[in-house]
Amino acid sequence: MIPAIRACLLTAMILCVWPARAQEQTGRPDTADAALSAKQEMVRDQIARLVDRMYRLSEALKESEPAGAAKLRDALQETQERLVQMKVEQAVALLKERHLEDARSLQTQLLEDLNAVLKTMLAGPDESQRLRSEIERLEAFSRELGKLIERQQGHLEATRQAGSDPARAEAVARALQQVSDLLNAQQSLSRSTAEQGPERIEGLAPEQRALAERTKETAEEVTRMDGGAESQTESPVQAAGQALEQAAGEMSEAAEEMDSDEPAKAGESQRLAEEALKRAIHELRKEQQRPPESPDLKQLAKGQRQTQRQTGQLSRDMGGRGGASGQGQDGGEQQGGGQEGDQSEAPQQDGQQQPAPGADRVERAEREMGRGAENLEQENREQAEQDQAEALEELHEARRELEETLEQLRKQEQLDTLANLEERLREILNRQLRVNRLSADLAAKPAQSWERADELMLAETVGEQKANREATGLTLHILQEDATTVAFPHVVGQVREDMELVVDRLTRRLLDPLTLRVEADIVETLEELLAAIERKKQELQDQNQGDGGSQEGNPPLLPTSAELKLLKQSQLRINRRTQLLAGQQTPSEAAPDSLTRQSTELSERQKDLAELAREMHTKATEE
Repeated sequence: MIPAIRACLLTAMILCVWPARAQEQTGRPDTADAALSAKQEMVRDQIARLVDRMYRLSEALKESEPAGAAKLRDALQETQERLVQMKVEQAVALLKERHLEDARSLQTQLLEDLNAVLKTMLAGPDESQRLRSEIERLEAFSRELGKLIERQQGHLEATRQAGSDPARAEAVARALQQVSDLLNAQQSLSRSTAEQGPERIEGLAPEQRALAERTKETAEEVTRMDGGAESQTESPVQAAGQALEQAAGEMSEAAEEMDSDEPAKAGESQRLAEEALKRAIHELRKEQQRPPESPDLKQLAKGQRQTQRQTGQLSRDMGGRGGASGQGQDGGEQQGGGQEGDQSEAPQQDGQQQPAPGADRVERAEREMGRGAENLEQENREQAEQDQAEALEELHEARRELEETLEQLRKQEQLDTLANLEERLREILNRQLRVNRLSADLAAKPAQSWERADELMLAETVGEQKANREATGLTLHILQEDATTVAFPHVVGQVREDMELVVDRLTRRLLDPLTLRVEADIVETLEELLAAIERKKQELQDQNQGDGGSQEGNPPLLPTSAELKLLKQSQLRINRRTQLLAGQQTPSEAAPDSLTRQSTELSERQKDLAELAREMHTKATEE
């Protein structure tokens, strides 16, 4: 069906040529007018049927062929943005009015528009989607590597502590001192909470949150003392870790209750936190008093085997081998499901795929883990510690390689997005410049003396402005989906609002200084946005040529400094428009409804800008 749609597009393009060539060939305009307009009406009807078929087919293919349906929707959107149906109607009217030169110019535009729609239909898969999918795939691998690194670090620490009772005793003593300090700090904060009135308790919330974070970190340190080793009975160290986690949770609850001005509830949460801290101290003291035990290296080996299996699965995923199973290296049996924690969030691969950066290092880490587990089973602790350390180093290196590739892909994605935005904004700017020229021409002549050509020019101007409004809305959607900037989408949203205002005023034939000022503001804003994009593109290209800077996560499309500059220019435009409105109002008379509405909208825009400035200030402070 889609090839048939393409054929219809080509037919429509051929039909567009007929009237134009007929204008060149006929020497009898009186007898040719009817034929020309009839042929143009054939084009109009053909395009109307085409648009209807494209819409119905896109709905029909939504489930069975989503990619084809999406391409049809893109082509429909292109048709709407370019006002194809409106232009062909104008061409019919121009031919009937015998404005042949204007009709021919419009037909040339129609050919360009239909050619653009055809290109959309013929376009291949979206390269940006492939790039985004690859980034998400590698990010999933990086997150999984981070989890494995944390687990392997725990195994290594447990093996080291198993070989040194003094080292474990020192770790327990250090943890006991930390928990005692936390208890003293909490007791002091609890007294302050009881002494403060409800109106001042909120000021203690940040201190309570900071204490909760310290407690959580201590809980993680205590939990790592056992290195994830399995045991049928809970050790004092494990019990202490659980008590600390409970204390951290109660502290966080207390902070929330402080923010809500609920001193009674906050006091109760603080009391529960103190009790949990006391239990942790009790358990750690029990651990200190326990007689030395010979380490159970076989239990540590079981934990290492489990991490080895998880690493093996990640190695196969990163190597593009998917869920292949088999025997692990050096005696590490690869067992299937049923093992808790064996599931990875890394994407499952379908068939062969290009190996991810660092895949070979993850494979080597799996082998070293297998050797480490085997040495633990044979109670060769020192060699096991060396194997585990080498596995950990391989995981770190794998993640480093992965992050280097991700940084380059993110930069490329950002450059592609900026180029896409630049192309869209450039097209919007060019169309807006045309709107502004047409508006200026119409404003130069009193509306009472307009002729038929002027009315058609006004209709064309309104249509172009509507198309620009819709194109700007799509650009805004891209920025909102990106979600890495604050001011950029806000400013584009303002441009769209201004275009909506221009459409309204042009429709009401108001080509006064306010309309022309708003149109000029639109052009100025678009030029500023394009300049900001160009600067950012140059910065990224310079980084690619040099060492560049590391980018964590998804970097913003524009730096905070550029966004603040956009806000400053927005404020200047509000100031100019306010002055213009003030000049149009007579002091002795009430303001017309249109001026009142404009003043209200400017007031709302000023409030939004102030709130945005505060948000940007917070963001700049955090950076």
